[in-house]
Amino acid sequence: MKTIQKNNGFVIIEAEEGYFLANENGPEPDSPIRRACVPADSVGQWSERPLSELPPYTEAEYAAKVSELIHRRYSVDDEIALLANSQCPALLADEDAAEAFRQEYADYQSYRARCKAEAREALAGGGKETAE
Repeated sequence: MKTIQKNNGFVIIEAEEGYFLANENGPEPDSPIRRACVPADSVGQWSERPLSELPPYTEAEYAAKVSELIHRRYSVDDEIALLANSQCPALLADEDAAEAFRQEYADYQSYRARCKAEAREALAGGGKETAE
């Protein structure tokens, strides 16, 4: 990684050919960053990684695929109701009802985890989409 000192406490960093810049405290880039102007005290948070390490999909694509898979079973209204019911003291006062809400919420979380795994596989080229 090449650094070029700038004025006012900023430094330009540049990745070598075949590499991109990655910030250990930031999200995975949607596209490879080859050059950045950063505060001088944050240069140590950046590193070079080979272009081959870029995921074959963006975080936005992943989030959209997860939502698509989840919404095959649960509507947005269903999700809001699940979250509200799992936190409502009046509904949870009855132990049998509380257990039913806990189980329903656990089932939902399990389904979400499967959707996340299937989204990664589908976007990476596996093509599998079965979350049901």
